[in-house]
Amino acid sequence: RPAEFRLAERLHDDFGITATSMALQSDSDDAARLEPRPPAFLLLESPAGTRRVPIGDAPMKIGSDPSCDIALGSGSGASPEHVLIWRRGRTVLLHAIGPEASCVVNGHRLTWATLDDGDLIGVGRANLRLEARVSEQG
Repeated sequence: RPAEFRLAERLHDDFGITATSMALQSDSDDAARLEPRPPAFLLLESPAGTRRVPIGDAPMKIGSDPSCDIALGSGSGASPEHVLIWRRGRTVLLHAIGPEASCVVNGHRLTWATLDDGDLIGVGRANLRLEARVSEQG
C-alpha cells in the first residue's frame, strides 16, 4: 500500500483531534525525513489579499472555529474543525475530520489525500491551493 494509506497508529494532538499516522515507518521513511526538503505552503485568496501559510510536520487545523490554525469564519460552509493538513517527509497529507466533513481536491470529493504542487482544495466555500515541490522527483 502507498505510504499515505499505511496509517495505523492513532495520534492525539493538543486539540483532542485524532488522526491515524506514522505507525509503519521504514528506514527509507527515516532517511527521507533527514534530506532537505522544499517548503510547502497553503495559499488562501480573499478580497483582502492572499494569505500564504507554511505547512509543517504538526497537523494544521482548518475550519470555521476561530481557534483553528486557518479560521475560515462562520459563513464559510466549513465545519468548526473541518480538515487537517500536515507533512510527513516530503509528502503533504490531508484528512477531513469533521463528523460529515469532506474536501474537494481537484474536483474530487474525499476524506484522505496526498497533495501535490498546484492542487486546489475546497473546504466549504473556501478555496486553497498547495504551493510546493513535494514529489520525490523534486
